[in-house]
Amino acid sequence: MYDTIEFDQSRILTTPHPEWREVMRNVADSPGHQSFTHTRVHGPTHVRVSGKTVGTVSRVYVPSLPALLYGHNARCLKTQADLDLALALVDLILDQISRPLRVPNSVAPPRVFRRVDIATQLVLPMPRILEGMQHARQPGARKDPELYGQETIVFPFTDQRVSIYSKQSQLREKERRQGRRLNLPPGPNVARVEAQLRGDRLVRWLGDPGSHVVTRLDFDRAYSALRQIMIGVHGRPVSGMNPRSMGDLMTRLALEAPDIFLWRLSGLSADHRKKVRAAVRKRTPAHTSSQLDWATLLPEGGPPEFVDIFLPGARPPCPDLLEHVRARLSQMSPVIASEMTA
Repeated sequence: MYDTIEFDQSRILTTPHPEWREVMRNVADSPGHQSFTHTRVHGPTHVRVSGKTVGTVSRVYVPSLPALLYGHNARCLKTQADLDLALALVDLILDQISRPLRVPNSVAPPRVFRRVDIATQLVLPMPRILEGMQHARQPGARKDPELYGQETIVFPFTDQRVSIYSKQSQLREKERRQGRRLNLPPGPNVARVEAQLRGDRLVRWLGDPGSHVVTRLDFDRAYSALRQIMIGVHGRPVSGMNPRSMGDLMTRLALEAPDIFLWRLSGLSADHRKKVRAAVRKRTPAHTSSQLDWATLLPEGGPPEFVDIFLPGARPPCPDLLEHVRARLSQMSPVIASEMTA
């Protein structure tokens, strides 16, 4: 369920490590936000750390938790044990060049998450998704979804970006960019459903009650959040049209009084008629609900069977560290070991 994460944690840089390299200086995480004086990247995993003062780490970016375990993110984390294993591996990778900043007789400083991507994969053809959702919106959003070819649809909104795309197409594009074959196996069309959460939306969906930050990740909570988010992506009802919008008024006429609509068109110039018809075509599907039943696709009792794409030859980027963490967690709890996905 979890993929990309970004969190704050106070750490002190220790000794250099050959797998880490410094890549940039004096960069900002985004315009108008805090700036970092140095950034280092872990070569095998692309985990990135940044600090605001020399010798410290304050921000950690992990591009993909599943990629730490499987070598790519076409497979999903399936249990809380998988999530705990990936996070423990992140800690071990960070320990190569840093240590947590803590006061004596205290626990390590918590992770304060700033961005979390939650995702699942379903067997759904993209044409069906585009047909059912190309005019839907997130609640409160004013923008129509963004379409990228016939393989990706994005629903933008403040602190919550929902994407649905063909995973096979993304992997083929990766093959093209990197100039190497991933040996994609034949199989059904796999659609990846993904929600990127930041700020208030992150706290709303994944935070503990009464908390203003997210300091831990829970597998079941992520699935519940993704399910509710996708159920909420729908079209506006006709009654929700803006009475001051001529486009909305003409659309209502076309839906409820087509004879009057045609009479009104007859009094317009050819160019004006063309513009009105285009506006109505754009709006008409948006005033009906999405044709995809997300409450069924993502059942309330728990996630449906995960659809993984197995890439031949893919290997974890840090197999020795992974086995070390797996063995340590297995000694701590045989139950956790039994729940880890092979």
